[in-house]
Amino acid sequence: HVVARGRRLAQIEAEGLRVTMGDGAVLNTRPVAAQSPPTGLSRPLIVLGMKTPDLPAALDLVAACRSHAPIVLTVQNGVEAPAQVAAALPDATVLASRVHGFFEMGDDGAIRHRGVPPSLVLGLTAGEDHAAPARIAAMLRAAGTHAEASDNILEELWAKFLLAAPLGTVGAALETDVGGLRADPAAVALLHQAMDEVVRLSRVCGVALPASAKADTLAFIASFPPSATTSMQRDLAADRSGEFDALTGAVLRLARSKSIAVPVHERL
Repeated sequence: HVVARGRRLAQIEAEGLRVTMGDGAVLNTRPVAAQSPPTGLSRPLIVLGMKTPDLPAALDLVAACRSHAPIVLTVQNGVEAPAQVAAALPDATVLASRVHGFFEMGDDGAIRHRGVPPSLVLGLTAGEDHAAPARIAAMLRAAGTHAEASDNILEELWAKFLLAAPLGTVGAALETDVGGLRADPAAVALLHQAMDEVVRLSRVCGVALPASAKADTLAFIASFPPSATTSMQRDLAADRSGEFDALTGAVLRLARSKSIAVPVHERL
């Protein structure tokens, strides 16, 4: 069942879901059941696939499932979404996931994969169903998605945060893509400084990223196509609601709550 609203709901009802992969392969699904809001589901698995600005409205939409002990999977960037879900749905089993892969939705409703092999790592953040991550990961693999369970999903979320927040913030501030950033020593130095702030922040927030986290993230960025930009940067450039508050804003918010300085993010 796909839950959607407005024009998107009409598109799915008429055409199903269309995904174009980076290699040109087109995945055109059979018709899917689209509805708004979700009804008649017993202990559903709810995948919250929207960007963070739409998360509160989505939680209102699935509130009818609150009494059915749902399993809820977050795929949002940032590190705050799982706690938001747990607060809104206290009886839910909450699974957080780290997603890699550049995707965008076209005006025609098609989902396009632009780069980086898609992968998903998920783990339990609230609830007592400790077998749920492995079970849901197996379901996703059976559906053709690269997915695995993690016993330390907070570390995975912060590792992605170490990528998305500094790269998105620096790229947006300098109005440059990954290729332009890599070619500019001053931009590279700024990215390093922003990443150092997130590493320090993670430690203060009780998440011990591995010593290689920054180097691993920089190596991952080195594999990106030169034209790559983060979705946050693209949304800002297009004047669309995006993840600025969930990424840059979250660095500032968490740093202030822990009374540590993040001057690079403050300036950017």
